[in-house]
Amino acid sequence: STENKQGIPKNAILIQSALVIAMLWTATFDALITYLSFTLTLSAFLTVLGVFVSRLRFPELPRPYKTWGYPLTPIIFLIISGWMLVFTLLGKPTESLAGLGTILLGLGIYALTRNPVAVPSGES
Repeated sequence: STENKQGIPKNAILIQSALVIAMLWTATFDALITYLSFTLTLSAFLTVLGVFVSRLRFPELPRPYKTWGYPLTPIIFLIISGWMLVFTLLGKPTESLAGLGTILLGLGIYALTRNPVAVPSGES
């Protein structure tokens, strides 16, 4: 099993720890902060963008939580976050591309390891 007795994914913790140590040894503090801020901003951007995608793809789903000021507030967030991402990418391309690469690598690993959703017969 890849989890310990408490249900903690030990292999994931070991890999993340090794990556963090490698990053601390090979990069400056400024580069690490830029890499992390770009990656976190991109993740937040994609999450908020997912609100719009979800509402378009699944309009019938119940919405127990209402986004305050929708659609204006998430649009403002996306504009500001998008500006920050472009500004960081132009100013610090190495760190930004490393962050983008990390997210793309994670998406690739997710796609390879996720369990496919079973489609009931008669549906496609």
